Amino acid sequence: MLQALQESHAPLLQGTNTSPNTNPTQATQTEQAPQSINATPTTPSSNAPEVKPLWKYGANTLQAFKDYIQAKDLGSASAWLELGKMAYEGIVLYPDNNVAMRCFEKAIALGSVQAMVELGKIYMENGDTQITEYGSGEVLEGVAVGKELANCDDEIDSEVESYKEFLEHCHIFADKKVQNCHQKAKDLFEKAGELGEGRAYRHLGELYRQYNDFGETSEGSKAKSYEYYKKAVELLKRQAKQGDIEAYAEMGQAFVNRLWLASEGDQDHRDENLVEKAIEAFQKVIDLDCHVGCYYLGRLYSAIGFFEGHEREQEEQNSIQAYKKGIQLGSGLCARQLVCDHATQGFNPLTLGLMEGKSKPEIIQFYYFEAFDQAIKWLKMAVSYRHYKALPDLLKYLATQPYLAKEYGFEEEEQKRLNQYGRDYSTYRQLAIDLGPKNWHFWNDYGVFDVKTFLNSGVEAWRTITGTLS
Repeated sequence: MLQALQESHAPLLQGTNTSPNTNPTQATQTEQAPQSINATPTTPSSNAPEVKPLWKYGANTLQAFKDYIQAKDLGSASAWLELGKMAYEGIVLYPDNNVAMRCFEKAIALGSVQAMVELGKIYMENGDTQITEYGSGEVLEGVAVGKELANCDDEIDSEVESYKEFLEHCHIFADKKVQNCHQKAKDLFEKAGELGEGRAYRHLGELYRQYNDFGETSEGSKAKSYEYYKKAVELLKRQAKQGDIEAYAEMGQAFVNRLWLASEGDQDHRDENLVEKAIEAFQKVIDLDCHVGCYYLGRLYSAIGFFEGHEREQEEQNSIQAYKKGIQLGSGLCARQLVCDHATQGFNPLTLGLMEGKSKPEIIQFYYFEAFDQAIKWLKMAVSYRHYKALPDLLKYLATQPYLAKEYGFEEEEQKRLNQYGRDYSTYRQLAIDLGPKNWHFWNDYGVFDVKTFLNSGVEAWRTITGTLS
């Protein structure tokens, strides 16, 4: 099935180079990244078919792909736009920024203003210099490479990963790169904003707030972000009234962005009015069965649990319910974020050990092992929706469960589930390998997953329980 799926979208990716020296999370194409920032969108063809946005398909993402892949042949800008989103998010396709960029370029040429925003987001979020293809640029000069290597320590030390330094310079051909990406993003956002797209102003605000002040002072950059967020709300409110349902979610997120912009002492600092406005906007879009609002609302509830006057436990539950609603509406992203935010929510292992008299192995088995089992179920659901960015996370949890059972002595009790985890691991690992170019998922035949690192860095209170309880 996977091979047939990949073959079915081969025309879209015509010219793709899937050789092992590429990193498809960045790019796999042999041509330069899109450069048509100054291009003006043309008027869409009146004969082009209208297509539904991706969220309207719910979990039926493969049908969405089938519809878009045919509609784009008939000149549908919105089909190219949605295909770009699928490539960027790793839905049906493996995640590939360069394929997404090419799709957005096609959409822009056919008249999509929103595609300008989506293309700008890729330029904004992935660094001011982005590699578009590995090892296919000009030949590197030997003298220059030699000078770089002369300053490198070539000892391979597992403790400090010193090998990375010299590997950076062990190349024959240069990587193809796109530079000044933040300026490119700014240009795209400004042009889309001039054409009436409120999303563009929200992301302009984010560009100044998080990525690049473009020479402004701290206060100047902050003032620009504030004005852009206000302008975004103004336009998005209009777009929502005109039938752009997702605009409600973007408007709510503009209110949230203002919350994060404000420092202590600012008028907007933890402003409950902004919280209420954001929740109201998200709820509107959720009531229209758009899971985009569920994702944003879940993230907001997770954050405001730390605000004065909010109970963290209650906001955690609100967040979980928002994500669950999104999953019900077909969002793999909500399933993945639910695991990210709440995989081990609702218990304090130190308190359990001291107050309830449970030993460390008991806590590991009855709380962490069970919590990870639920995380696996959510991540499997995300993958069933063809949200393939969830695959690496799923593989990590599947690999961790046997380690816990062996390390803490409950293998025999959990043998049935451990056998299932083993079968699942083999299946999903092969799926990850078959999906696209090797290594897109950083989980290959020679890769090693360090369970201890995963637990120490990614699991709430793990250091506390393993370092304190007997």
